[in-house]
Amino acid sequence: MNAAASTIALREKPYLPLEPGWWKLPLCYMLTLSLFGLLLYPMAAVSLIFILYQWRRDRYNFLIMLTLFWGGFGFWPPELPTGYLPLAVSIALWFLMRKPPILKRTLIAIAVYIAFMFVIALLSVENIKIQVFMMSRYWMILYIIVPFAVFAGHKFEFDVFLRKLMPFALIIAIFYLLDAYVISGHILLPNDTGNNGSTIFSPAIHLLSGNIYRIYPPSIFFYALFFIPLLRTYRLRWWQWTVFIGSFVACQTFTIIIGFLVTYIVFQGKAKQILRWGAGSVVFLVGLYFVDGMLPTQIKGEVEQSQLRIKSSVDQFFDLFNAFDDEDIAEFGSGRMAQILPKLDIIEREGREFIGLGFLHPKKTTLNQYILENEYYSDIEAAEEASAVVEISQVQVYIQMGWLGLIVVTGFYLYLYYIIRKLPHSYYYLSVCLLNFMWGFGGFGGIYSSDGCMTIAIAYAAIILSAREELPGFNCKWLKNRWGMFSPRQ
Repeated sequence: MNAAASTIALREKPYLPLEPGWWKLPLCYMLTLSLFGLLLYPMAAVSLIFILYQWRRDRYNFLIMLTLFWGGFGFWPPELPTGYLPLAVSIALWFLMRKPPILKRTLIAIAVYIAFMFVIALLSVENIKIQVFMMSRYWMILYIIVPFAVFAGHKFEFDVFLRKLMPFALIIAIFYLLDAYVISGHILLPNDTGNNGSTIFSPAIHLLSGNIYRIYPPSIFFYALFFIPLLRTYRLRWWQWTVFIGSFVACQTFTIIIGFLVTYIVFQGKAKQILRWGAGSVVFLVGLYFVDGMLPTQIKGEVEQSQLRIKSSVDQFFDLFNAFDDEDIAEFGSGRMAQILPKLDIIEREGREFIGLGFLHPKKTTLNQYILENEYYSDIEAAEEASAVVEISQVQVYIQMGWLGLIVVTGFYLYLYYIIRKLPHSYYYLSVCLLNFMWGFGGFGGIYSSDGCMTIAIAYAAIILSAREELPGFNCKWLKNRWGMFSPRQ
């Protein structure tokens, strides 16, 4: 296909079709998640009824709704033990289900990956029972097996999967608009990282306050599952672009916006399109920078920030270049460097740059040698902390597993791509990985969070499922016994 034909094909991309009444099921279901997140616990049972009803009716909806429930994605309280349930189910399914060759290779890679973490944990002075809590966050990649269980005996079409994701994503985007611009509080997306204690009995509402109330990004992580492949196939209507862009503005997180722009540009496919979109994105961001500079500033704690947090985020880089001492550097990244510097000092003092400190827990670790007084914090009560957690995912991996860990983690995800590299839509997996990598710089998503790993796992599974008719080993009974629960249809 020549350049002219390619341009014509690009212009002829169809609009994404939405079924009549597309909004009813996602809206009703996610309202139950919102109420559950507002601590109306009986709504969890209602959510499960919605999910189970879709088991026989629509396996795509079942997988999407189950993932939203298990992953949280800004809906349910993060302190609930719900996050361990998908991990336990995933482990059980890996034992119960028969594994075609491509899944056997995947399981071997995951087993080596987890074994490496145990070696690192054994080399740490912290008790391994404590380290398991933090290690398990990486293990959610085992969720790869769940889509295979859901679609055992059922056809999986990649394009249909994308179209089924869209209604849920649109409702999430509308929830962002309502919480940020109308309700001005955490009601529809009640449990992002910025929640100030909003519950059904004590809702945080500042109706029509006139301010853009910041709703943090956990729910936007869900967009990773559809945005890049969908935009390569379909066009969006103006109102759909409006709600999605509005949700990006509502989350006020520069790394989220940059992550989507960079990933979209990288996966354009042709150098000319990459250059065109790259130049357009630069102009767009420069325009947003100046618009944000003209808006009134806001005070967050002791920090003055621009309204959309774009100008203040960019200005931090200029301040970093002009930094004179460690205190100036500590202010970089909205104070993230203040978390990092003392922990890097401990790693250097212990001589553990190569293997890290192990998987220390922010509350359960009590070893004196890893407890520090962080002089860069203005909050005296928070100054004493374990050398466990920082808000940049890549640095978090380094603190836990050192340079060796960074190499192994990167190699693991690249090897998963190597396994599926020849399958159609293999770029989908890479796009989700890149999004999570970019978001990790802001401490969001990434391979260190359950929701980030779940999106990567689903992308990986979807690629294999859509091509399984051409792959060996997928014509067998799915369970190792004769229950037939996941057996393919005859």
